[in-house]
Amino acid sequence: MTQKLSYIRSLGFTGIWLTPIFESPTYHKYNATDYFTVDSQFGTNDDLKTLVDTAHDDGIKVILDLALNHSSTENEWFQESVNAFAKEELGGFSRHRRGKGRGLTLFPEHLGSDLRR
Repeated sequence: MTQKLSYIRSLGFTGIWLTPIFESPTYHKYNATDYFTVDSQFGTNDDLKTLVDTAHDDGIKVILDLALNHSSTENEWFQESVNAFAKEELGGFSRHRRGKGRGLTLFPEHLGSDLRR
């Protein structure tokens, strides 16, 4: 995509919107396992930095589409939350209750400003 930025700019666009690009086990990437790592299907973190820097140099803004109200069950935060639920040590991160079916029903309460510990 970086190589196409000049062409995109020549069409008059001043911004690009990237649908989810972070590590995820599904094709649509809306359930990230790691919000800090670009899925290898799309490149690397360095590739993303190059894309954003080049786009900004060309006057193009970059919008990243993130689904922050849910994640993959493989996500580190999800796993920590489930483990805390099992130990009854939630600490206000998530609200859980036993679902009517199998597993848990989860209600995220909030995300702090420091998401990675």
